[in-house]
Amino acid sequence: MVINEDGYDTDPPVIKKMSGMSLNELIEMLRGAETLGLGVRVANYTSPDSNLTGSYTDSWELTLLEDVPLQKADEEDVARAERS
Repeated sequence: MVINEDGYDTDPPVIKKMSGMSLNELIEMLRGAETLGLGVRVANYTSPDSNLTGSYTDSWELTLLEDVPLQKADEEDVARAERS
């Protein structure tokens, strides 16, 4: 856990990392994460399309986090971070 000077957790633990998904799959996963109250990190990768010369394809990577980054850390978390 990384807690900044304002008492916010900026690096919640990762639950799972998924990559190679389409935009529609990403949107579905984001909706599920929102329903469950999970944090997310999203990355987009553009690479040459192996089937079409001169074309590119996008893929998405989603990292599910235990909490939303920059959530106010509770007092126990702040104390634990200060001890470590």
